Amino acid sequence: MAGVVRRLILRDRVRHRYLFWATFFPGDEVPVRPVIVEFDIAGHGNGFYSRSEGDRVGTLFRYDNEAPRIYAGSHLDLRTGVWRDSEAPVRNVWLGSDYGEPITIAQAEEIIVELGFRPDLLTAETVRG
Repeated sequence: MAGVVRRLILRDRVRHRYLFWATFFPGDEVPVRPVIVEFDIAGHGNGFYSRSEGDRVGTLFRYDNEAPRIYAGSHLDLRTGVWRDSEAPVRNVWLGSDYGEPITIAQAEEIIVELGFRPDLLTAETVRG
């Protein structure tokens, strides 16, 4: 029984380590129907936002709760599949800026897979500089 509890705590720790945001751009088709996206992110908040059906991801941002504040933010380089330093997620957390829409870790994983990357990229190290 203790092993099960330990796994649950570890999974919970990974889930709350990162916060994610995404920007969306119109897809190839003319926006037809708005989609309401609800989010409930532990340690960040809950709510909803709207975008159009068929929108594609433009940028994926990540904030690492365990990194020093100056190095906590990164964005996914969609060409190379590498997380690179970015101030935007840090501003989202500390200043309430609007750099993308908040998404859950499950949504971030879906996006990474749709972009053709492996799911373990979600927690890959950030490239500094």
